[in-house]
Amino acid sequence: MAPKKNLEADLAEVKTALADIQAKLTPCDAKLDALLALEAKLTPLLQIVEDFRQEKARNEQRDNRQDLLERRMHDMDQQARMNNVILTGLQLQPRGRPGATSASTDANGADMGANVTVENQVGEFLASKGISLDLNTVEICHPLPRRKNTDKPAILIRFVNRKHKIALMKQRKNLKGSAAYLNDHLCKYYADLAKHARLLRSRKQIHSTWTLNSRIFVKPLGPPDVTKPLEIKSMEDFENCGITHV
Repeated sequence: MAPKKNLEADLAEVKTALADIQAKLTPCDAKLDALLALEAKLTPLLQIVEDFRQEKARNEQRDNRQDLLERRMHDMDQQARMNNVILTGLQLQPRGRPGATSASTDANGADMGANVTVENQVGEFLASKGISLDLNTVEICHPLPRRKNTDKPAILIRFVNRKHKIALMKQRKNLKGSAAYLNDHLCKYYADLAKHARLLRSRKQIHSTWTLNSRIFVKPLGPPDVTKPLEIKSMEDFENCGITHV
């Protein structure tokens, strides 16, 4: 009869162990049920977050396409001005009446007749400064309207070929010391970038800035043998100069 008693004792021990396990599993079941309930509540929120992430990615892609299209539009606008030069500061004399032969001296010291065309006045003024200009290479030459009466007069000069424009721009240093100066004809987008670059130079946040063939360049601060000129095509490019707040 001893084996029967041992079997009953083992069975009782197993039942006790199972009861202990069941007692330990009961809180786990409750926690699992709570987690499942929480998951059910979080699933819609997680879906909203995922939808927001996807929509944000689509918006960023759309913005990138828009920026690219706007950049292309600005480049096309600037490309149409590549043969243009703006002469600023030359006071034009009014066209004289037929038969008038009076002559006058402009504000920059060049003698010119009152009955000459804008092209001739520009050519005579530049010649007085030692600048060569073949008027046969000029396609259009006319004054630009002023926004304000206090604005300096500006004259648009368009060449038939870009090489003639480049030849003129190489001589613009001869205007140093006069009230007139020559610049590339920049569209509003690039003109704003050039204006901002000049502002940074006046604040001594960059070493220098200039335009070349309608492209804007800046030279950051630093040792001359280390810093290199950077081309500016957007406001973000100023960050490459180490300027975080522009």
